[in-house]
Amino acid sequence: MKKAWVRFTQLVFLFVIGIIAVAPIAALATPQAPGYVPSEVGDFRDARKLCDVIPLPSWIMDLITFFAVRDCNDGLDKLDEYFVKAYRDAERAGTSPGYPTNDVHFWRKVAIQDFTGGTLGKGAIMMRGQQPKVRPQYVGGSIWSAFKVAANQYGVFPGYPTNTLHTWNRVQIQDFREGDWGEGAIISDSRGQNAGLVAGRHWKAYKRVDGSNRLRAPIAFVNQTDGGWLQMFEGGEIWESGGSIKVYFYDNNRWENFWVN
Repeated sequence: MKKAWVRFTQLVFLFVIGIIAVAPIAALATPQAPGYVPSEVGDFRDARKLCDVIPLPSWIMDLITFFAVRDCNDGLDKLDEYFVKAYRDAERAGTSPGYPTNDVHFWRKVAIQDFTGGTLGKGAIMMRGQQPKVRPQYVGGSIWSAFKVAANQYGVFPGYPTNTLHTWNRVQIQDFREGDWGEGAIISDSRGQNAGLVAGRHWKAYKRVDGSNRLRAPIAFVNQTDGGWLQMFEGGEIWESGGSIKVYFYDNNRWENFWVN
């Protein structure tokens, strides 16, 4: 009888330890119920400290004017609603962002909140902070990884997203604006892997030559060579110098030359 009681006590102890061990993991798991939005999404606590600053920062004045509200806090409440809507939109598209790891903060002109434990792993909800009419979008998985590589490793900030991740012929793509190299896109292969930034004149050339079918996803960041800038793709290469473009296609082993502004 004593042995049975000892065994029972051991099992209870192991069960309790198991719950404690799993709890932190569960806290980072993807939300189980569709439509559930963690209360921390769109948390502008740090930004609210600016409501006591005189004069108010220009981007907060833009919020008040755009939303036609009375004061700074009302403007941030509206912005909070935008982030919650972006979270729900991502879930409806089958990509849960997961749980936020920080408050909404600014990275250059972009208002951003980081997430983890989502369908695509880590990601962020982002929007152009000084222009609320451009709705926030979720950026996740390989696209988010490529965003950070471009910004942190190469010093080229991609800008803010203008749409959700979507399929374009033989690639997956998400478009960005107002980056260091102007408009561009982060493009991954059809499996959603091996993503990279294509921007500026390379982006213009990519669209002109039916890049989503022929060049597909980039396999390297732009690098300087032969007096110009070269970017390599699955299906070819784009070389640019002062607007002069050369595109090499692997499918027919030929160069195409043209000019872009």
